[in-house]
Amino acid sequence: MSCEELKEKQPDELEQLSFLEGTTADFADKGYDVKEASIILDNMKAKLETKKPGDNIGLNESLNQVRTTLHNAPIRFEFSCSYKPYIIILYELAFLGFWIWLGAIHLSGLNTSMQVEKWTWMQTIYLCAIAGSIGAISFTLHGIYTHMIHRSMDPTFTSWYLIRPIVGVVMGSFIGLVTTVILNGINATGDTAKIFTFAAAFLAGANERFAAEMISRFTSKIMGVGDKSEHQNK
Repeated sequence: MSCEELKEKQPDELEQLSFLEGTTADFADKGYDVKEASIILDNMKAKLETKKPGDNIGLNESLNQVRTTLHNAPIRFEFSCSYKPYIIILYELAFLGFWIWLGAIHLSGLNTSMQVEKWTWMQTIYLCAIAGSIGAISFTLHGIYTHMIHRSMDPTFTSWYLIRPIVGVVMGSFIGLVTTVILNGINATGDTAKIFTFAAAFLAGANERFAAEMISRFTSKIMGVGDKSEHQNK
Protein backbone atom coordinates (compact mmCIF):
# COMPACT_ATOMS: atom_id res chain seq x y z
CA MET A 1 0.00 0.00 0.00
CA SER A 2 1.37 3.38 -1.03
CA CYS A 3 1.69 6.44 1.21
CA GLU A 4 -0.95 8.25 -0.88
CA GLU A 5 -3.47 5.46 -0.28
CA LEU A 6 -2.79 5.61 3.43
CA LYS A 7 -3.40 9.36 3.46
CA GLU A 8 -6.78 8.88 1.83
CA LYS A 9 -7.71 6.34 4.45
CA GLN A 10 -6.53 8.04 7.59
CA PRO A 11 -4.91 11.44 7.01
CA ASP A 12 -4.97 12.63 10.62
CA GLU A 13 -3.47 9.47 12.04
CA LEU A 14 -0.86 9.28 9.30
CA GLU A 15 0.20 12.89 9.86
CA GLN A 16 0.55 12.28 13.59
CA LEU A 17 2.45 9.08 12.91
CA SER A 18 4.85 10.80 10.53
CA PHE A 19 5.42 13.65 12.98
CA LEU A 20 6.11 11.27 15.85
CA GLU A 21 8.45 9.18 13.69
CA GLY A 22 10.43 12.32 12.87
CA THR A 23 10.56 13.35 16.52
CA THR A 24 11.67 9.86 17.50
CA ALA A 25 14.48 9.94 14.93
CA ASP A 26 15.63 13.35 16.19
CA PHE A 27 15.63 12.13 19.80
CA ALA A 28 17.57 9.01 18.82
CA ASP A 29 20.23 11.21 17.19
CA LYS A 30 20.56 13.10 20.48
CA GLY A 31 21.19 9.86 22.37
CA TYR A 32 17.78 9.58 24.03
CA ASP A 33 16.32 6.14 24.67
CA VAL A 34 13.36 5.87 22.25
CA LYS A 35 13.25 2.09 21.82
CA GLU A 36 9.78 1.76 23.33
CA ALA A 37 8.42 4.59 21.16
CA SER A 38 9.92 3.02 18.03
CA ILE A 39 8.28 -0.34 18.76
CA ILE A 40 4.87 1.26 19.29
CA LEU A 41 5.21 3.32 16.11
CA ASP A 42 6.15 0.25 14.06
CA ASN A 43 3.09 -1.59 15.36
CA MET A 44 0.86 1.39 14.56
CA LYS A 45 2.23 1.63 11.04
CA ALA A 46 1.61 -2.08 10.48
CA LYS A 47 -2.00 -1.68 11.63
CA LEU A 48 -2.56 1.26 9.28
CA GLU A 49 -1.09 -0.64 6.34
CA THR A 50 -3.42 -3.61 6.86
CA LYS A 51 -6.48 -1.55 7.74
CA LYS A 52 -9.60 -2.07 5.65
CA PRO A 53 -12.23 0.60 4.92
CA GLY A 54 -14.57 1.05 7.86
CA ASP A 55 -12.22 -0.55 10.40
CA ASN A 56 -11.68 1.28 13.67
CA ILE A 57 -8.27 0.29 14.97
CA GLY A 58 -8.20 2.91 17.75
CA LEU A 59 -4.70 4.34 17.68
CA ASN A 60 -5.31 7.17 20.13
CA GLU A 61 -4.05 5.20 23.10
CA SER A 62 -0.90 4.17 21.23
CA LEU A 63 -0.32 7.75 20.10
CA ASN A 64 -0.58 8.95 23.69
CA GLN A 65 1.87 6.28 24.80
CA VAL A 66 4.39 7.47 22.21
CA ARG A 67 3.91 11.10 23.23
CA THR A 68 4.42 10.21 26.88
CA THR A 69 7.52 8.16 26.11
CA LEU A 70 9.02 10.95 24.01
CA HIS A 71 8.16 13.53 26.66
CA ASN A 72 9.97 11.49 29.32
CA ALA A 73 12.99 10.62 27.16
CA PRO A 74 14.89 13.92 27.74
CA ILE A 75 14.04 13.80 31.46
CA ARG A 76 15.41 10.28 31.77
CA PHE A 77 18.48 11.19 29.74
CA GLU A 78 19.26 14.19 31.94
CA PHE A 79 18.70 12.22 35.14
CA SER A 80 20.88 9.34 33.92
CA CYS A 81 23.72 11.74 33.14
CA SER A 82 23.51 13.51 36.50
CA TYR A 83 25.15 12.64 39.83
CA LYS A 84 21.90 11.39 41.37
CA PRO A 85 22.10 7.76 40.18
CA TYR A 86 25.54 7.52 41.79
CA ILE A 87 24.07 8.64 45.11
CA ILE A 88 21.51 5.84 44.85
CA ILE A 89 24.31 3.38 44.05
CA LEU A 90 26.26 4.52 47.12
CA TYR A 91 23.12 4.13 49.23
CA GLU A 92 22.65 0.55 48.00
CA LEU A 93 26.32 -0.25 48.60
CA ALA A 94 26.07 1.20 52.11
CA PHE A 95 23.17 -1.16 52.82
CA LEU A 96 25.22 -4.05 51.44
CA GLY A 97 28.16 -3.02 53.64
CA PHE A 98 25.87 -2.98 56.66
CA TRP A 99 24.85 -6.60 56.08
CA ILE A 100 28.47 -7.62 55.62
CA TRP A 101 29.41 -5.86 58.85
CA LEU A 102 26.49 -7.45 60.69
CA GLY A 103 27.46 -10.89 59.45
CA ALA A 104 31.09 -10.33 60.46
CA ILE A 105 30.29 -9.40 64.06
CA HIS A 106 27.90 -12.36 64.38
CA LEU A 107 30.11 -14.83 62.56
CA SER A 108 30.15 -17.35 65.39
CA GLY A 109 26.36 -17.30 65.59
CA LEU A 110 26.11 -17.82 61.84
CA ASN A 111 28.41 -20.82 62.04
CA THR A 112 26.26 -22.28 64.79
CA SER A 113 23.11 -21.74 62.71
CA MET A 114 24.62 -23.54 59.76
CA GLN A 115 25.47 -26.58 61.90
CA VAL A 116 21.99 -27.25 63.30
CA GLU A 117 19.69 -29.67 61.51
CA LYS A 118 16.64 -27.38 61.48
CA TRP A 119 16.44 -23.62 61.89
CA THR A 120 14.21 -22.00 64.46
CA TRP A 121 11.85 -19.32 63.20
CA MET A 122 14.12 -16.61 64.64
CA GLN A 123 17.15 -18.02 62.81
CA THR A 124 15.11 -18.20 59.61
CA ILE A 125 13.93 -14.59 59.84
CA TYR A 126 17.41 -13.28 60.61
CA LEU A 127 19.27 -15.16 57.88
CA CYS A 128 16.58 -14.86 55.20
CA ALA A 129 16.13 -11.14 55.88
CA ILE A 130 19.78 -10.66 54.99
CA ALA A 131 19.50 -12.90 51.90
CA GLY A 132 16.36 -11.10 50.72
CA SER A 133 17.86 -7.66 51.18
CA ILE A 134 21.05 -8.65 49.35
CA GLY A 135 18.90 -10.00 46.51
CA ALA A 136 17.01 -6.70 46.32
CA ILE A 137 20.24 -4.70 46.35
CA SER A 138 21.78 -6.86 43.61
CA PHE A 139 18.71 -6.50 41.41
CA THR A 140 18.58 -2.73 42.01
CA LEU A 141 22.26 -2.22 41.16
CA HIS A 142 21.84 -4.25 37.98
CA GLY A 143 18.78 -2.20 37.01
CA ILE A 144 20.49 1.12 37.67
CA TYR A 145 23.57 0.07 35.70
CA THR A 146 21.43 -1.03 32.73
CA HIS A 147 19.39 2.18 32.72
CA MET A 148 22.51 4.33 33.00
CA ILE A 149 24.02 2.62 29.97
CA HIS A 150 20.89 3.29 27.90
CA ARG A 151 20.36 6.74 29.48
CA SER A 152 16.84 5.70 30.41
CA MET A 153 16.76 5.89 34.21
CA ASP A 154 13.36 7.20 35.35
CA PRO A 155 13.56 9.66 38.28
CA THR A 156 10.04 8.70 39.37
CA PHE A 157 11.42 5.34 40.54
CA THR A 158 13.93 6.92 42.93
CA SER A 159 11.78 6.23 45.99
CA TRP A 160 11.38 2.62 44.92
CA TYR A 161 15.14 2.20 44.59
CA LEU A 162 15.57 3.58 48.12
CA ILE A 163 13.04 1.27 49.79
CA ARG A 164 13.95 -1.89 47.86
CA PRO A 165 16.51 -3.11 50.45
CA ILE A 166 13.81 -2.84 53.12
CA VAL A 167 11.24 -4.55 50.92
CA GLY A 168 13.82 -7.27 50.37
CA VAL A 169 14.07 -7.77 54.14
CA VAL A 170 10.31 -8.27 54.43
CA MET A 171 9.96 -10.48 51.37
CA GLY A 172 13.03 -12.55 52.20
CA SER A 173 11.90 -13.12 55.79
CA PHE A 174 8.39 -14.16 54.83
CA ILE A 175 9.36 -16.43 51.94
CA GLY A 176 12.13 -17.91 54.10
CA LEU A 177 9.60 -18.76 56.80
CA VAL A 178 7.21 -20.25 54.25
CA THR A 179 10.01 -22.34 52.72
CA THR A 180 11.18 -23.52 56.15
CA VAL A 181 7.63 -24.55 57.12
CA ILE A 182 7.29 -26.55 53.90
CA LEU A 183 10.71 -28.19 54.22
CA ASN A 184 10.15 -29.06 57.88
CA GLY A 185 6.79 -30.54 56.91
CA ILE A 186 8.48 -33.01 54.58
CA ASN A 187 11.39 -33.56 56.99
CA ALA A 188 13.93 -32.00 54.63
CA THR A 189 17.06 -31.06 56.59
CA GLY A 190 20.76 -30.53 56.08
CA ASP A 191 22.75 -28.23 53.82
CA THR A 192 20.48 -28.75 50.80
CA ALA A 193 17.44 -27.50 52.66
CA LYS A 194 19.33 -24.48 53.98
CA ILE A 195 20.70 -23.57 50.56
CA PHE A 196 17.22 -23.88 49.08
CA THR A 197 15.82 -21.60 51.77
CA PHE A 198 18.59 -19.06 51.19
CA ALA A 199 17.99 -19.16 47.44
CA ALA A 200 14.23 -18.68 47.85
CA ALA A 201 14.77 -15.70 50.15
CA PHE A 202 17.31 -14.16 47.77
CA LEU A 203 14.98 -14.54 44.77
CA ALA A 204 12.06 -13.16 46.77
CA GLY A 205 14.05 -10.02 47.49
CA ALA A 206 15.32 -9.73 43.92
CA ASN A 207 12.04 -10.42 42.13
CA GLU A 208 8.66 -9.32 43.50
CA ARG A 209 6.86 -11.52 40.97
CA PHE A 210 8.61 -14.61 42.33
CA ALA A 211 7.62 -13.59 45.87
CA ALA A 212 4.02 -12.96 44.83
CA GLU A 213 3.86 -16.35 43.09
CA MET A 214 5.27 -18.08 46.17
CA ILE A 215 2.74 -16.34 48.43
CA SER A 216 -0.09 -17.24 46.07
CA ARG A 217 0.90 -20.90 45.99
CA PHE A 218 1.34 -21.00 49.75
CA THR A 219 -2.09 -19.51 50.47
CA SER A 220 -3.69 -21.77 47.87
CA LYS A 221 -2.05 -25.10 48.68
CA ILE A 222 -1.39 -24.81 52.42
CA MET A 223 -4.16 -22.53 53.67
CA GLY A 224 -6.74 -23.31 51.00
CA VAL A 225 -7.32 -19.66 50.12
CA GLY A 226 -8.46 -19.24 46.52
CA ASP A 227 -9.43 -22.85 45.93
CA LYS A 228 -13.14 -22.16 46.37
CA SER A 229 -13.19 -19.21 44.00
CA GLU A 230 -11.20 -21.13 41.40
CA HIS A 231 -13.64 -24.04 41.65
CA GLN A 232 -16.60 -21.68 41.22
CA ASN A 233 -15.02 -20.12 38.14
CA LYS A 234 -14.75 -23.54 36.58
